[in-house]
Amino acid sequence: MKIQNIKTLKDTRGEPTNYLLNFLQNMARAAILMHKVLEACRKDEHVIKEACRQYVIALASCMETFYRDLCLFVISNDDQVLKIILGEVREKSTFADIHQILCDGATFPDIASSSLGFQNIEQIEASMSKIFPPKGYISSLTEFELECLVPAKGARATIRLPEDWRAKFADFFQQRHEYVHNSNFDFDLSLSDMARLEALVLMIAQLSAHNIAQRYSDKGALMMAGHPVFFLVEDFLSTDWELCAEGEIGISVIRESNV
Repeated sequence: MKIQNIKTLKDTRGEPTNYLLNFLQNMARAAILMHKVLEACRKDEHVIKEACRQYVIALASCMETFYRDLCLFVISNDDQVLKIILGEVREKSTFADIHQILCDGATFPDIASSSLGFQNIEQIEASMSKIFPPKGYISSLTEFELECLVPAKGARATIRLPEDWRAKFADFFQQRHEYVHNSNFDFDLSLSDMARLEALVLMIAQLSAHNIAQRYSDKGALMMAGHPVFFLVEDFLSTDWELCAEGEIGISVIRESNV
């Protein structure tokens, strides 16, 4: 058990209810940089390809962090899930290790969430299905629809994933693996492919978050006038407002149940 890793994860994530806000802020940083490079260097194919390569890596990192934060939130609110995951931890630690982790301010949910893997579609499906019973993660998300407000469009919408999202998401994580571990691997995605990819990643994370939030009195959800808010990349690139926990435009993070 990597004590320092658990401590770092806890120290950098903030409150467990920040799972969606953290993701949006993390992805916004990467998206803003990517689109500024597109504006400044659109005619330089080599710069654009390398920037896109790094953007794919950044998006995967955002998703891994999001999944771990989301699992931590559920585990912190569901003792049954916590017991199941702790019982499956393969890396056995000494009492001294566990004592040190707890003394450093970590909790058993921190330990449990740090044991889960999210580096490919198989790991994601296995880990996330623990918090999406009884159908599992892929089936649950495929069937899920979100009635929401879309700030970039100034309208309400019903959001649902395309039927082939799992295959495209699996390809995305496989590409990330190649880009990280094989610098000789050529980047062959077009700008249209990249646009579809960033939209898919943003959709998967937000639908996952709101699916979970609906089970926990909307804790962690971003809401406006009582409705879930769904962000597009255009919202990240807007310069007339800033994404934060409590904003002047009326978007807020639900932290405690009003029931």
